[in-house]
Amino acid sequence: MKILQKWKNYIIVYAVLIILLVICYYSYGDTPSPPRGFSEIHSEDPLDRKELLQLMKEIGQTYINVKTKKPFTKHCRDCAVVISSGQLLDKAAGKEIDDASCVLRMNDAPIVGHTQDVGRKTTLRVVCFRSLPFLKDSMLIGRGKTDMVAVWGADNPGHNVRSNYLLKRVLDAYRHSPIEVYSMMDKGEKKVVEVFEKELGINRVETNTWVSTGVFTMMLAIQMCNSVTVYGMVDDDYCRLHPNSYVPYHYYGRSMLECEMYKQNQQETKDGSHRFLSEKSLFRRWAEMFDIKFQYPKWNFTKPNVKISKEDVSVQLEAGVA
Repeated sequence: MKILQKWKNYIIVYAVLIILLVICYYSYGDTPSPPRGFSEIHSEDPLDRKELLQLMKEIGQTYINVKTKKPFTKHCRDCAVVISSGQLLDKAAGKEIDDASCVLRMNDAPIVGHTQDVGRKTTLRVVCFRSLPFLKDSMLIGRGKTDMVAVWGADNPGHNVRSNYLLKRVLDAYRHSPIEVYSMMDKGEKKVVEVFEKELGINRVETNTWVSTGVFTMMLAIQMCNSVTVYGMVDDDYCRLHPNSYVPYHYYGRSMLECEMYKQNQQETKDGSHRFLSEKSLFRRWAEMFDIKFQYPKWNFTKPNVKISKEDVSVQLEAGVA
């Protein structure tokens, strides 16, 4: 009888614990924390066109050729900026992309095996130092060759010696290749952050926000190209208008759904994240200032580019469409 009573007590304790865990789980799920630090998407005092272009030119000159030590001076008539999104799947946009004077790609997005949709030509590949280990021969030489690589983050002292080590490995591997490799000086990265914060009206550190390679690429494209066409980028309203979209985040490999990625990153997390939707709102403003077009999908520029309050973002997140 004592043994039976002992087991009975254990069962009661375990049952109570399970009930408490279930209550905590559902209570936590019903009250999601709104994103902190986003009082608005746009600053009350954004840069004007002249100020913005001057800063972007200064940023472009902080990319230094690692061999010749000369600054980046490439200029193109018209540029195609190719996004890594699954939006480009089955669009057969490759020829249209290759017709541009210069083609810009990002990080380790491959060409081989996807040329019909994303083209064959790469003039410049903009790369975060963290993506350096993932660059392969098929992305730099041979059928997937690129003329130039622009690396950001390698000179940032906050990344310790690892960033320089990763860059050195790439340089050693392609030392006999005609590829021109440029590395951004740390002061250039600081200027990018300055523009990012000024334009969005946020503090990157306080909101735990990362600046994406897309922002670095757009800034470089604006100052080096007379006109820019972006392929595969959705606008800031796409996921709200297409809540059932099954488009993957990348056109290659296996990845989560694009809108799900944007939804997760728009929220502030302990480890930090990109604010992709905020960035797209920013790109919309830049497109209205400079000659920037968007293809696959096209962007609607007839709607007003309104500010989004912190409360609006919270409502979108709770509805699952941010």
